[in-house]
Amino acid sequence: MKTIFYKGIVFFLSFINILNIYASKVTLNKTDTTISCDLWVAYTDVQSKKLWNKDSLMLVFEHVNDASNSFEYAFKIDGIDNDWSKWSHLHYKKYLLLPGDYTVHVKIRNTYDMSESQAGIFSVHVGSKNTLKIIIGSAFILLGLFIIICLMRQRKQKRKIQIDSENKYQIQKFDLVTVLFADIEGFSKITDQMNPDELMQDLNQFFLYFDTIVDRYNIEKIKTMGDAYMCAGGIPQPNKTNPVDIVLAALEVQEYLKVKRAQKPDIWSVRIGIHTGQVIAGMLGSKKVSYDIWGHTVNVASRLESACKAGKINISGTTYELVKEFFDCEYYGKLPDGNGNESLMYYVNGCKPEYKNYNKIYEKIAKS
Repeated sequence: MKTIFYKGIVFFLSFINILNIYASKVTLNKTDTTISCDLWVAYTDVQSKKLWNKDSLMLVFEHVNDASNSFEYAFKIDGIDNDWSKWSHLHYKKYLLLPGDYTVHVKIRNTYDMSESQAGIFSVHVGSKNTLKIIIGSAFILLGLFIIICLMRQRKQKRKIQIDSENKYQIQKFDLVTVLFADIEGFSKITDQMNPDELMQDLNQFFLYFDTIVDRYNIEKIKTMGDAYMCAGGIPQPNKTNPVDIVLAALEVQEYLKVKRAQKPDIWSVRIGIHTGQVIAGMLGSKKVSYDIWGHTVNVASRLESACKAGKINISGTTYELVKEFFDCEYYGKLPDGNGNESLMYYVNGCKPEYKNYNKIYEKIAKS
């Protein structure tokens, strides 16, 4: 938008200069009797005429006795020409003159005896006519064009974003996605005890921090639901690092709350559940379009969060197998899946000492 604005300003100023030239009022003042300087009447043996050709001024000088084409002409304008123009039978000179004062020199020679006349000198004053009206009118015209261009570009950009979004978030299946659910422990009780303004400020600060962590690990935020936060790694662009990405993000969130709790003892605790598996992802809705995910993996992650203790990170056996090389984990128990089967659960306590530098984790994954 800024680029369009600056280009519009440059174009506007250039346009005004051209209009000033086109609508200029030219005055010729006689300073030498050898050549007439009047626009309408010839005082001596040379006539001077003013002709317009859109954006230029054409000065025409004709010798009254030049019927046989026996005279040549040379021209020079101070500040524009470095030297006299070449001798020519052309008895006119075309100039593009901006508003201002100029000194014009014209000399004539007879081609028979090559005798030259004394150089005629006259001044030209080019002044703008109705400049204010021109500027105001031009400003309205250019403003209208500028607005039209901006609207067209904005419409084009919105269409591009819509197309990109549709391409990026089309309904599709992903085989390796890690889903995270985070929920504040005892939030309903907290809402009854805390000042509403203070509660919303703390909750907003928590979610904003969560967003920052999610962006840093290239994780897709799915939604927030009251005091719950849902995100997933490995979508919409598949990758093989998403189990590690999600666990590292969860550890940073719990560490953040630990620091906050040292500053403010009554700050809440958060339960986090994580599971890795297949999901279906895509856009839903016609008015408030949102990107969402579905499948067994989502349900398991939600149930892992519900089964988790406050301040802990509870991962499934599937996720554990993918990250156990890098993190210190402890067996927590089994989670019934409602179909007669059970899923193992593990708490993540932190990175193993040799992987405190996260870069080593990603280097190891890249080599595998």
